[in-house]
Amino acid sequence: SYLKTRGNMAEQITKDILRTTILIRRPVAIFSLNRNIRVTTRYLQPIGDIELTGCLHAERVLRLPACVDGVPVQMIAPHAFERLPNVEEIILPGTILSVGAFAFYGCRSLRKITMSDMIDGWGFGAIRFCDEMSELVIRMRRNRLTVLRDLLGDVDYAFRVILEYDDHTEGYYFPRYTRGFDEDTFARAIH
Repeated sequence: SYLKTRGNMAEQITKDILRTTILIRRPVAIFSLNRNIRVTTRYLQPIGDIELTGCLHAERVLRLPACVDGVPVQMIAPHAFERLPNVEEIILPGTILSVGAFAFYGCRSLRKITMSDMIDGWGFGAIRFCDEMSELVIRMRRNRLTVLRDLLGDVDYAFRVILEYDDHTEGYYFPRYTRGFDEDTFARAIH
């Protein structure tokens, strides 16, 4: 179903009775991907791609769409999904090329993110203060670990990384990182 609106986008979303609402940049239009997800969109000009800009009332698993109205979703805006209290898992489609700064910031229940290695840009602080984050799954299509490098530079807690290749799967564990330490000079003194 396709519903065009001329009113305030925030009003339309507030009136939405469905539990999951994903906001996407495009001329103001609201349509349903299925019974449980309503979407508002805006096209990015002049590129013609779609950028996800937010979500209201997300459920435990948030599966983001690969395309909207036949146009690929390639970007997640800065702060798009920050502080979603109930989301435990986020599944990014293989079409995503860029994740904005603080995109998932403060999602305290977030435990797992599934994505592809097609992501070239991982924004600063994208998963900062996601205290329960413990697993990252990367579907390997180009055999590039750029997104993993960027993500590891941004977190200091322990988590498991699973790399899914076409013919096999690899698992890695990254322990908690501590920036500071206590120096015990007396323990190093020679007597």
